[in-house]
Amino acid sequence: MFFEPGLNIFYNTWSQKHKDRINRQLGMRIPLNVGWQHALRPWMKVSAFTGPQLEVGFSWNTAYSNEKGHYGDNQYEGWNRINASWNVGVGFEWWQFYVGVTSSFGMTNIYRSDHYDAHYKVSGRMNTVSVALGYNFNL
Repeated sequence: MFFEPGLNIFYNTWSQKHKDRINRQLGMRIPLNVGWQHALRPWMKVSAFTGPQLEVGFSWNTAYSNEKGHYGDNQYEGWNRINASWNVGVGFEWWQFYVGVTSSFGMTNIYRSDHYDAHYKVSGRMNTVSVALGYNFNL
């Protein structure tokens, strides 16, 4: 078993085609994973891990267009900058190379409809999937 805290800086982009928007988000994630690792061979290992993750957003901008041209705004007005999620992932080590896949399931709402219009009862959580490629240095 192992405990693996971390600090990741991220830059996410995604589009909303039905609204002709492009979103850009910059922030940091702090995962606190607990896992298990098994050596298949001395040079080949597989691992599985899980744990909580805290995400703090620095900026979130949306660029979109209308009849007057392109413009953007700060999406964090009325939205939560802090998001808590739960990680589940697997990793594979071959010699010193690492490949991993992690999925994070949002546990807190990043927005609610009462910030905008109480007539629409909408809330949202952020779920992510990430792929990690790495190299482990022998020091």
